[in-house]
Amino acid sequence: MKEKLYKLLSEILEIDSSKIDNSTGIETCDNCDSISLLMIVSEVEEIYKISLEPKEIESITNVEIITDLINKKIS
Repeated sequence: MKEKLYKLLSEILEIDSSKIDNSTGIETCDNCDSISLLMIVSEVEEIYKISLEPKEIESITNVEIITDLINKKIS
């Protein structure tokens, strides 16, 4: 899952996947903004066949939170 998620983030944020880790997010990545976050959420929901609640989406600030939400939903 991690590799697939990092590839997605790399494409949307236009950065090399080797530069992505759990702390990558709005405050640590210049290419991450509200528009890219919505694109990430949309793709994550489609790829993993999950639905995130508005409150969950609002809580996303970094990759670790995205990973936790995915794991929670697919478990």
